[in-house]
Amino acid sequence: MSSILGIFLAGITSILKSSSEIVSKFTLLQEIDEYVVSWALRFFALPVLILGVLIYGTPSISNDFWLALFFTIPSGVLATLLYMKAIQASDLSLISPLAGISPVLVLLSSPFIIGEFPSVFGLIGVMTTSVGVYILKIDKASTGFLSPFKAILTDRGAQYMLGMLILYSITSPIDKIGVEASSPIFYTFMLHIGQILILTPLMMYFSDDWKLVLTNDQGKILSIGLLSGLSSIVQMTAISLTLVVYVISIKRAGIILSVLAGHFLFNEEEFKERILGTLVILSGLILIAVTESHLL
Repeated sequence: MSSILGIFLAGITSILKSSSEIVSKFTLLQEIDEYVVSWALRFFALPVLILGVLIYGTPSISNDFWLALFFTIPSGVLATLLYMKAIQASDLSLISPLAGISPVLVLLSSPFIIGEFPSVFGLIGVMTTSVGVYILKIDKASTGFLSPFKAILTDRGAQYMLGMLILYSITSPIDKIGVEASSPIFYTFMLHIGQILILTPLMMYFSDDWKLVLTNDQGKILSIGLLSGLSSIVQMTAISLTLVVYVISIKRAGIILSVLAGHFLFNEEEFKERILGTLVILSGLILIAVTESHLL
Protein backbone atom coordinates (compact mmCIF):
# COMPACT_ATOMS: atom_id res chain seq x y z
CA MET A 1 0.00 0.00 0.00
CA SER A 2 2.80 2.35 0.85
CA SER A 3 4.77 4.03 -1.92
CA ILE A 4 8.07 5.86 -2.03
CA LEU A 5 6.33 8.78 -3.75
CA GLY A 6 3.88 9.08 -0.88
CA ILE A 7 6.77 9.10 1.61
CA PHE A 8 8.60 11.77 -0.41
CA LEU A 9 5.51 14.01 -0.63
CA ALA A 10 4.98 13.66 3.11
CA GLY A 11 8.55 14.94 3.59
CA ILE A 12 7.83 17.99 1.42
CA THR A 13 4.71 18.59 3.49
CA SER A 14 6.81 18.70 6.65
CA ILE A 15 8.98 21.53 5.30
CA LEU A 16 6.02 23.58 4.08
CA LYS A 17 4.13 23.05 7.34
CA SER A 18 7.06 24.11 9.50
CA SER A 19 7.64 27.22 7.39
CA SER A 20 4.01 28.24 7.81
CA GLU A 21 4.29 27.61 11.56
CA ILE A 22 7.35 29.85 11.90
CA VAL A 23 5.71 32.69 9.96
CA SER A 24 2.57 32.29 12.10
CA LYS A 25 4.65 32.67 15.27
CA PHE A 26 6.18 35.89 13.95
CA THR A 27 2.72 37.22 13.16
CA LEU A 28 1.14 36.26 16.49
CA LEU A 29 4.03 37.84 18.40
CA GLN A 30 3.07 41.12 16.76
CA GLU A 31 -0.29 40.92 18.54
CA ILE A 32 -2.34 39.93 15.52
CA ASP A 33 -5.05 37.78 17.07
CA GLU A 34 -5.56 34.10 16.35
CA TYR A 35 -8.87 34.60 14.53
CA VAL A 36 -7.28 36.74 11.83
CA VAL A 37 -4.29 34.40 11.47
CA SER A 38 -6.55 31.33 11.34
CA TRP A 39 -8.68 32.98 8.65
CA ALA A 40 -5.59 33.99 6.68
CA LEU A 41 -4.24 30.43 6.93
CA ARG A 42 -7.26 29.20 4.97
CA PHE A 43 -8.24 32.19 2.80
CA PHE A 44 -4.84 32.94 1.29
CA ALA A 45 -4.35 29.27 0.48
CA LEU A 46 -7.15 29.59 -2.09
CA PRO A 47 -5.04 30.92 -5.00
CA VAL A 48 -2.87 27.81 -4.90
CA LEU A 49 -5.87 25.51 -4.52
CA ILE A 50 -7.88 27.20 -7.29
CA LEU A 51 -4.92 26.84 -9.65
CA GLY A 52 -4.72 23.17 -8.76
CA VAL A 53 -8.43 22.65 -9.47
CA LEU A 54 -8.13 24.46 -12.81
CA ILE A 55 -5.20 22.28 -13.85
CA TYR A 56 -6.56 18.91 -12.71
CA GLY A 57 -10.27 19.56 -13.13
CA THR A 58 -13.30 18.59 -11.08
CA PRO A 59 -13.48 14.86 -10.33
CA SER A 60 -16.55 12.68 -10.01
CA ILE A 61 -17.60 12.54 -6.38
CA SER A 62 -19.59 10.15 -4.22
CA ASN A 63 -21.74 10.62 -1.15
CA ASP A 64 -18.74 9.79 1.05
CA PHE A 65 -17.17 13.06 -0.10
CA TRP A 66 -19.95 15.17 1.39
CA LEU A 67 -20.10 13.04 4.51
CA ALA A 68 -16.36 13.54 5.09
CA LEU A 69 -16.68 17.32 4.67
CA PHE A 70 -19.60 17.39 7.09
CA PHE A 71 -17.30 16.15 9.84
CA THR A 72 -13.97 17.70 8.89
CA ILE A 73 -15.02 21.30 8.18
CA PRO A 74 -16.25 22.28 11.68
CA SER A 75 -13.65 20.16 13.49
CA GLY A 76 -10.97 21.68 11.25
CA VAL A 77 -12.03 25.20 12.22
CA LEU A 78 -11.79 24.35 15.92
CA ALA A 79 -8.44 22.60 15.42
CA THR A 80 -7.04 25.60 13.54
CA LEU A 81 -8.04 28.02 16.30
CA LEU A 82 -6.56 25.74 18.97
CA TYR A 83 -3.36 25.51 16.94
CA MET A 84 -2.97 29.27 16.72
CA LYS A 85 -3.76 29.69 20.41
CA ALA A 86 -1.05 27.11 21.18
CA ILE A 87 1.57 28.93 19.10
CA GLN A 88 0.60 32.21 20.72
CA ALA A 89 0.62 30.91 24.30
CA SER A 90 3.86 28.88 24.46
CA ASP A 91 7.33 28.42 23.01
CA LEU A 92 7.42 27.13 19.45
CA SER A 93 10.21 24.74 20.45
CA LEU A 94 7.83 23.08 22.95
CA ILE A 95 4.59 23.21 20.99
CA SER A 96 5.92 21.97 17.66
CA PRO A 97 7.54 18.75 18.95
CA LEU A 98 4.28 17.83 20.66
CA ALA A 99 2.86 17.36 17.19
CA GLY A 100 5.03 14.24 17.08
CA ILE A 101 2.49 12.38 19.18
CA SER A 102 -0.20 12.74 16.52
CA PRO A 103 0.83 9.45 14.82
CA VAL A 104 0.11 7.68 18.10
CA LEU A 105 -3.39 9.16 18.12
CA VAL A 106 -3.92 8.42 14.42
CA LEU A 107 -2.71 4.88 15.07
CA LEU A 108 -5.51 4.47 17.61
CA SER A 109 -8.23 6.01 15.44
CA SER A 110 -7.40 4.65 11.95
CA PRO A 111 -8.28 0.98 12.60
CA PHE A 112 -11.77 2.00 13.79
CA ILE A 113 -12.47 4.58 11.08
CA ILE A 114 -10.90 3.20 7.89
CA GLY A 115 -9.43 -0.17 8.87
CA GLU A 116 -5.74 0.73 8.43
CA PHE A 117 -3.16 -1.05 10.56
CA PRO A 118 0.59 -0.32 10.65
CA SER A 119 3.32 -2.95 10.69
CA VAL A 120 5.15 -3.99 13.87
CA PHE A 121 8.12 -1.78 13.00
CA GLY A 122 5.77 1.07 12.21
CA LEU A 123 4.21 0.62 15.64
CA ILE A 124 7.65 0.69 17.30
CA GLY A 125 8.46 3.89 15.44
CA VAL A 126 5.24 5.53 16.53
CA MET A 127 5.73 4.60 20.17
CA THR A 128 9.30 5.96 20.10
CA THR A 129 7.83 9.41 19.68
CA SER A 130 6.37 9.16 23.18
CA VAL A 131 9.87 8.84 24.60
CA GLY A 132 10.88 11.96 22.74
CA VAL A 133 7.96 13.90 24.19
CA TYR A 134 9.09 12.83 27.68
CA ILE A 135 12.59 14.18 27.04
CA LEU A 136 11.21 17.62 26.15
CA LYS A 137 10.70 18.22 29.88
CA ILE A 138 13.15 15.67 31.28
CA ASP A 139 14.64 18.34 33.58
CA LYS A 140 11.48 17.88 35.68
CA ALA A 141 12.14 14.14 36.17
CA SER A 142 14.02 14.77 39.43
CA THR A 143 10.69 15.54 41.10
CA GLY A 144 9.04 12.32 39.90
CA PHE A 145 9.01 9.91 36.99
CA LEU A 146 5.83 11.36 35.48
CA SER A 147 6.75 14.98 36.19
CA PRO A 148 7.89 15.73 32.60
CA PHE A 149 4.48 14.70 31.31
CA LYS A 150 2.77 16.69 34.07
CA ALA A 151 4.85 19.78 33.21
CA ILE A 152 3.72 19.54 29.61
CA LEU A 153 0.08 18.94 30.50
CA THR A 154 -0.05 22.02 32.75
CA ASP A 155 1.31 24.31 30.02
CA ARG A 156 -1.52 26.34 28.47
CA GLY A 157 -0.13 26.16 24.94
CA ALA A 158 0.43 22.42 25.28
CA GLN A 159 -3.18 21.98 26.36
CA TYR A 160 -4.38 23.76 23.22
CA MET A 161 -2.01 21.68 21.11
CA LEU A 162 -3.19 18.37 22.59
CA GLY A 163 -6.79 19.38 21.90
CA MET A 164 -5.88 20.05 18.29
CA LEU A 165 -4.04 16.74 17.95
CA ILE A 166 -6.99 14.77 19.31
CA LEU A 167 -9.27 16.41 16.74
CA TYR A 168 -6.84 15.70 13.89
CA SER A 169 -6.43 12.08 14.99
CA ILE A 170 -10.11 11.70 14.14
CA THR A 171 -10.28 13.88 11.04
CA SER A 172 -7.10 12.61 9.33
CA PRO A 173 -8.59 9.16 8.59
CA ILE A 174 -11.83 10.85 7.53
CA ASP A 175 -9.77 13.07 5.22
CA LYS A 176 -8.64 9.94 3.42
CA ILE A 177 -12.27 8.94 2.87
CA GLY A 178 -12.94 12.37 1.34
CA VAL A 179 -9.84 12.22 -0.86
CA GLU A 180 -10.69 8.76 -2.18
CA ALA A 181 -14.27 9.90 -2.88
CA SER A 182 -13.03 12.80 -5.03
CA SER A 183 -9.40 13.89 -5.52
CA PRO A 184 -6.68 15.33 -3.22
CA ILE A 185 -6.79 18.83 -4.66
CA PHE A 186 -10.55 19.16 -5.04
CA TYR A 187 -11.18 17.82 -1.53
CA THR A 188 -8.62 20.22 -0.05
CA PHE A 189 -10.17 23.11 -1.98
CA MET A 190 -13.69 22.36 -0.72
CA LEU A 191 -12.40 21.83 2.81
CA HIS A 192 -10.85 25.30 2.78
CA ILE A 193 -14.01 26.88 1.34
CA GLY A 194 -16.10 25.37 4.10
CA GLN A 195 -13.73 26.50 6.83
CA ILE A 196 -13.52 30.03 5.42
CA LEU A 197 -17.33 30.29 5.52
CA ILE A 198 -17.17 29.62 9.26
CA LEU A 199 -13.96 31.51 10.09
CA THR A 200 -15.02 34.74 8.33
CA PRO A 201 -17.93 35.62 10.67
CA LEU A 202 -15.89 34.41 13.66
CA MET A 203 -13.06 36.78 12.71
CA MET A 204 -15.43 39.69 12.14
CA TYR A 205 -17.12 39.12 15.51
CA PHE A 206 -14.15 38.39 17.78
CA SER A 207 -11.44 40.57 16.20
CA ASP A 208 -11.94 44.31 16.68
CA ASP A 209 -9.18 45.39 14.27
CA TRP A 210 -9.42 42.76 11.52
CA LYS A 211 -9.89 45.38 8.78
CA LEU A 212 -6.77 47.26 9.89
CA VAL A 213 -4.73 44.05 10.04
CA LEU A 214 -5.79 42.93 6.57
CA THR A 215 -4.83 46.35 5.22
CA ASN A 216 -1.46 46.81 6.96
CA ASP A 217 -0.12 43.26 7.31
CA GLN A 218 -1.00 41.67 3.99
CA GLY A 219 2.50 40.34 3.33
CA LYS A 220 2.74 38.34 6.55
CA ILE A 221 -0.70 36.78 6.47
CA LEU A 222 -0.54 36.14 2.72
CA SER A 223 2.61 34.05 3.11
CA ILE A 224 0.97 32.00 5.90
CA GLY A 225 -1.89 31.04 3.60
CA LEU A 226 0.22 30.28 0.53
CA LEU A 227 2.52 27.96 2.49
CA SER A 228 -0.49 26.31 4.06
CA GLY A 229 -2.19 25.82 0.71
CA LEU A 230 0.84 24.12 -0.78
CA SER A 231 1.22 22.00 2.34
CA SER A 232 -2.42 20.87 2.21
CA ILE A 233 -2.27 19.85 -1.45
CA VAL A 234 0.92 17.87 -1.01
CA GLN A 235 -0.38 16.23 2.19
CA MET A 236 -3.67 15.12 0.64
CA THR A 237 -1.81 13.72 -2.36
CA ALA A 238 0.49 11.78 -0.04
CA ILE A 239 -2.50 10.44 1.90
CA SER A 240 -3.92 9.04 -1.33
CA LEU A 241 -0.69 7.10 -1.92
CA THR A 242 0.12 5.61 1.49
CA LEU A 243 -1.25 4.99 4.99
CA VAL A 244 -2.53 8.00 6.90
CA VAL A 245 -0.39 7.23 9.96
CA TYR A 246 2.79 7.29 7.87
CA VAL A 247 1.97 10.58 6.16
CA ILE A 248 1.23 12.25 9.49
CA SER A 249 4.38 10.77 11.04
CA ILE A 250 6.71 12.02 8.31
CA LYS A 251 4.92 15.36 8.14
CA ARG A 252 5.92 15.93 11.75
CA ALA A 253 9.62 15.68 10.83
CA GLY A 254 9.43 19.41 10.19
CA ILE A 255 9.38 19.95 13.94
CA ILE A 256 13.17 20.10 13.96
CA LEU A 257 13.01 23.26 11.84
CA SER A 258 10.53 24.79 14.26
CA VAL A 259 12.70 23.90 17.27
CA LEU A 260 15.75 25.49 15.65
CA ALA A 261 13.70 28.58 14.78
CA GLY A 262 12.43 28.76 18.36
CA HIS A 263 15.99 28.92 19.69
CA PHE A 264 17.73 31.04 17.05
CA LEU A 265 14.89 33.34 15.98
CA PHE A 266 12.74 33.64 19.11
CA ASN A 267 15.44 33.13 21.80
CA GLU A 268 13.55 30.30 23.51
CA GLU A 269 15.25 28.45 26.37
CA GLU A 270 15.77 24.73 27.21
CA PHE A 271 17.24 24.17 23.77
CA LYS A 272 19.26 21.05 24.67
CA GLU A 273 16.27 19.15 26.09
CA ARG A 274 14.02 20.16 23.23
CA ILE A 275 16.45 19.37 20.44
CA LEU A 276 17.24 15.99 22.05
CA GLY A 277 13.55 15.20 22.47
CA THR A 278 12.93 16.26 18.88
CA LEU A 279 15.70 13.99 17.59
CA VAL A 280 14.26 11.02 19.48
CA ILE A 281 10.84 11.79 18.03
CA LEU A 282 12.39 12.01 14.58
CA SER A 283 14.10 8.64 15.05
CA GLY A 284 10.67 7.09 15.47
CA LEU A 285 9.38 8.89 12.39
CA ILE A 286 12.37 7.80 10.32
CA LEU A 287 11.85 4.19 11.40
CA ILE A 288 8.29 4.41 10.15
CA ALA A 289 9.33 5.96 6.84
CA VAL A 290 12.14 3.49 6.15
CA THR A 291 10.09 0.45 7.14
CA GLU A 292 7.02 1.31 5.15
CA SER A 293 8.83 2.42 1.99
CA HIS A 294 10.52 -1.03 1.97
CA LEU A 295 14.00 0.43 2.13
CA LEU A 296 15.19 -1.84 4.95
